[in-house]
Amino acid sequence: MTDSVQYIISKLSNIFEMDSFFCGKGQLDVYIKKFALINQRNNIGQTWVLHKEQSTNIVGYYTLSATKVFKSSLPSENTAGLPNYPIPCVLLGKLAVDNEHQGKGFGKYLLYDALTRIKNISSTVGCNAVIVEALDETAANFYKKYGFIQFTDKELSLFLPVKTIP
Repeated sequence: MTDSVQYIISKLSNIFEMDSFFCGKGQLDVYIKKFALINQRNNIGQTWVLHKEQSTNIVGYYTLSATKVFKSSLPSENTAGLPNYPIPCVLLGKLAVDNEHQGKGFGKYLLYDALTRIKNISSTVGCNAVIVEALDETAANFYKKYGFIQFTDKELSLFLPVKTIP
């Protein structure tokens, strides 16, 4: 990230230039352009966008929503004290950086912002872990670098216990 330019993260609204966002992953490009605002209005997922101060161009974004996991999906070393009923979690459903800004640390910046936001809400709303459904092996490896653990039953599904977020 460039120090001379101020970047901020804001809640998605219709003031942002969603149509110009292109990260190269069709599913993520379509989501921000067609579904993010609708899902936000319907309280299905809340999207946060990274942008330069005083700019409406989206550098990157992530979306958070509620989800659940079952104890049986987790590696046994991560199940101590967990109930046998569904465990509340937060789904980091989307995280993408525009092609023009990839490779500059913005993905890490967005991830840390999402994790901080999740950690803060965990004292108000029960959530045991952050869940990610990676699109491919490259994305899965990105999350693994930051401590995410692979589920036992799904190769591209990962989780991070909230208690491990600094």
